[in-house]
Amino acid sequence: MLQTIKKDTGYIIKTALVFCTLSAAFSLVGLLLPEKGPLTNPVPGLSIHEIGGHFIWGLIFGAVTLSLRYTIVAGLFAVLIDSDHLIGMTHLEALGRMSHSISFGMIALIVLMISFGKKDWKLGAIAFGAVLSHISFDIFDGDPKFPIFAPWYSHQISFAHTDWLYFEIVAVIIVGIVTVLQTRSTKHIPSQV
Repeated sequence: MLQTIKKDTGYIIKTALVFCTLSAAFSLVGLLLPEKGPLTNPVPGLSIHEIGGHFIWGLIFGAVTLSLRYTIVAGLFAVLIDSDHLIGMTHLEALGRMSHSISFGMIALIVLMISFGKKDWKLGAIAFGAVLSHISFDIFDGDPKFPIFAPWYSHQISFAHTDWLYFEIVAVIIVGIVTVLQTRSTKHIPSQV
């Protein structure tokens, strides 16, 4: 039991560090895009309310895995997307919220699966689902504009207040489908002779 806890804790910390680094690194692309403006005062939105809200939204879609390890990873990923705010500390002109995009979700999915096991589809689904869940809470909390198609289309797209529910449902569906498929593929079916 203690060995499992150590293994899971190590996995959670390593995946969270990689995801956080990816989010911060991806935000650097915003320095090169035409739709940019001065990024100042990046941290005021990082309140206990916002951190807690993103974590809870992440736990909700992560719980579909029926695994404490993946549920915690989902909660952390949903919070750590905001490490893309670090670019704002430079006070350079850049497109903000780069990690709030489908492209980042796909890159995170690929990098995490390559880094932590090509057969760990749950981790990949959680990486992508975290982007959707994070956007869901931001919309719910009254911040509905994102460069969701960046870097290919840099304009901020605004969503209706009720759209938060759709983003969270899609995250739940994606992780749920992947969990079912991965569970089926790992079950050993005895051959009938």
